[in-house]
Amino acid sequence: MALQIEILTPQKTLFKDEADEVVAPSVNGEVGILPQHTEYLTLLRDGEIRVAVKGGAASIFPIAGGFLSVSSDRVTILADEASGSKDVTP
Repeated sequence: MALQIEILTPQKTLFKDEADEVVAPSVNGEVGILPQHTEYLTLLRDGEIRVAVKGGAASIFPIAGGFLSVSSDRVTILADEASGSKDVTP
């Protein structure tokens, strides 16, 4: 089972795909989201969103604030500002 991830800014959609894990910089510390996570809502601070897929590959999106919500294996990140990803391979 995978997560449905969507990363949005007011101007555009940066990412919309399936992933195995998301790690985000919440205002209360770094938060990791895996499939079957409970419903969750948090404010985000400046930092990086890490979206991991099978095999260890990941995409990293620098962001400046926003919020993250989780509902039914769907993660929506609305960033105040964000830039394109840089891909990381294992």
